[in-house]
Amino acid sequence: MDKKEALKQIKSEDLYFEDVDKELKADKKFVLAVVKLNGYDLCYADKKLKADKEVVLAAVKDYAQALECADKKLKADKEVVIASIKKNGEAFQYADKKLQADKKFILTLMKYASDVFYHIAKNLKTDKEILLALVREHGYHLEFVDKKSKADKEVVLAAVGQDGGALEHANAKLQADKEVVLVAVKQKGMALVHADEKLRADKEVVNAAIKQNRSADQFAITNLKDKQKNILTITIEGSSGDFSRKTLSLKEYKNKKDNFFKWMEQEYGDTALLTDSEVMLAISDVAITVEYMGETIISDQLSNMTKPKIKDGQKYWRDFSRAGKDKVGVVWFHDSAANFRYEWHDVDKWDPSKLKIDAWIIPLDDSNTYGDLGIFYDNKPPKEFDFESSPKSGYYGPYFFLPAPSKQKQKT
Repeated sequence: MDKKEALKQIKSEDLYFEDVDKELKADKKFVLAVVKLNGYDLCYADKKLKADKEVVLAAVKDYAQALECADKKLKADKEVVIASIKKNGEAFQYADKKLQADKKFILTLMKYASDVFYHIAKNLKTDKEILLALVREHGYHLEFVDKKSKADKEVVLAAVGQDGGALEHANAKLQADKEVVLVAVKQKGMALVHADEKLRADKEVVNAAIKQNRSADQFAITNLKDKQKNILTITIEGSSGDFSRKTLSLKEYKNKKDNFFKWMEQEYGDTALLTDSEVMLAISDVAITVEYMGETIISDQLSNMTKPKIKDGQKYWRDFSRAGKDKVGVVWFHDSAANFRYEWHDVDKWDPSKLKIDAWIIPLDDSNTYGDLGIFYDNKPPKEFDFESSPKSGYYGPYFFLPAPSKQKQKT
């Protein structure tokens, strides 16, 4: 089949480029015409043409993700990468790692597509200059930035200034910041729903929201004192996570401990969980806020607020790991930042002696368990409860539990 006929059939979708002869896949003029029709066909072109800048540029201008199939050198070519990003920012995931870590270049790209942010080097995802560029372009991206940045007033102001709805993802303290909320509701009146209750009862804030969108009046609070009457609210910012376990044969253990798990074994000993369990389960170093009838009574950072109900930590974790005869037990743990909000209604008065906080372990299935937090006031569970957790962020382990030596060996 000649080139003209092949191209005609490709255009009419009676023939796929991946099925043409090798000679045509190596013909630059033919391939150029094809990738202008469908950039992804670059993936089926001859290797030399995947390294041809003119061909690759034509491909990514039609289909940005064709960058995935380009030669390694062209994935590091700024002109090629910019051309693909102008089409679709998601293509940046295929760019050279050095470009993904080039701050100056990334700031340039974000002028074309802010979603390149999701594919930049990890250390740059908390860079304030990059974050500001991100939310100034699209404020809703505030949802996906790190926790610390959601509490950065400059970053949040930039986000709500572009999209008032971003107030939903701001730190609770900034949702109670009048300057921030005013900027948000002036941009999007309906953002009033995400403001702190006190500001939803503030005349200036409410009027600004209604001026932008008359429907925002449904979120205004006309009598805040009545709403807050006899309500006790406790907010805890701590951590949550899950434990996993696996058993290995002695042979598997010997093979793995000397390579993949070697550094873990050097850093952690078998008794590490005995110490770490209080960190993982006690919700240590938590921030706790107690409010009664709208007034803050306690706002403090507490350590070791409660201890797990484990009398013998070493025995507990060994049993959980299922270590036994000729079997090595392995336990590991992931954690994540978590926010807990508890609310009790019709509370006559605040009495700290009536507050009880417990941590305990709950089995999920045959291989997993998790630490949980229980909080009671006057022996009553909360009337309302909210929980929000970030993606898994920390990793502990693995911890190895070798088979216990036999009694006969212990005597000798």
